[in-house]
Amino acid sequence: MSIEKVSIKNFTVFQDIDINFSSGINLIIGENGTGKTHILKLMYAKFNQTKMADVNKLNFKNLDNRTIFPVSNLTSYFPSLSSVDNLDKSSCDIKDTFSSTKYITLIPVNDMLTHSKGFMSLYNQYNIPFDKTSYDIISKALLPNLREVPNIGKNILPKIERLIGGKVIVENETFFVEKINGTKIEFSLESEGMKKLATLWQLIMNGSIREGSILLWDEPESNINPNMLKEVAGILLELSRNNVQVFVATHNYIFAKYIEVLMQEGDKVQFEALYKTENDGVKCEIASKFTLLTHNSVLQENIELYETELERSLK
Repeated sequence: MSIEKVSIKNFTVFQDIDINFSSGINLIIGENGTGKTHILKLMYAKFNQTKMADVNKLNFKNLDNRTIFPVSNLTSYFPSLSSVDNLDKSSCDIKDTFSSTKYITLIPVNDMLTHSKGFMSLYNQYNIPFDKTSYDIISKALLPNLREVPNIGKNILPKIERLIGGKVIVENETFFVEKINGTKIEFSLESEGMKKLATLWQLIMNGSIREGSILLWDEPESNINPNMLKEVAGILLELSRNNVQVFVATHNYIFAKYIEVLMQEGDKVQFEALYKTENDGVKCEIASKFTLLTHNSVLQENIELYETELERSLK
């Protein structure tokens, strides 16, 4: 069960783009402004299972495992859409292989669990400057934990626990990391990187991320200690081996390279580079290895750094 393809027309930076995805890991790179986050949000909005009224009004049309919908209905996910011209001519076509209930989770680039207490009530009553992905990640994380550790988490959760130094607990809509020595540290006191990993732990433990689900993660490497990037890459690969389709948007060379280096035979990994063209909007290049991408802004930046350092050393 996975998303196979997305086609976008006349939406933000996309004029006409088709992207075929892997059922395993999809690592999306590209310069700022190439629409990485927009693609994640479009896919998420289509499959999100929340029952809030604004999502029920998205006007999805299901046709043979494909969904075609006007993106003008997605203002709860893209608040700035109200200022876009000719939005009624925009569309998104998603082909998938789902045959039953869908589980999809989007982890935003910025932590939201620190603000969990009272947030959902505030969001439902007032017009506050957060899009709906902020609401959704809190509501998913607040779901009660499963009675037993899920099979998918038996190897992954202990790895995350070693990185964050404990387990996640929730008390009165407030998230804590309960350390090995029993000390409870509120999320607001943890580093941003630790919050990301703790959020992943919670979503696995409560079943939001499970076999057959989809994980969309926007810049997982952001604020993560560099010496943890290898572990995070390995965790995502293990999730994919447990039938979780993973979409990751990243700017980080080391993280992307670890995904490539840690791949095992049989792993389904695809690298997708978004790049700007002069007249046709943003397009996508696909490769089976990170270093095979020709439109590789992440690699190019590292090459330029090396050349600058070399030039300086020769002076």
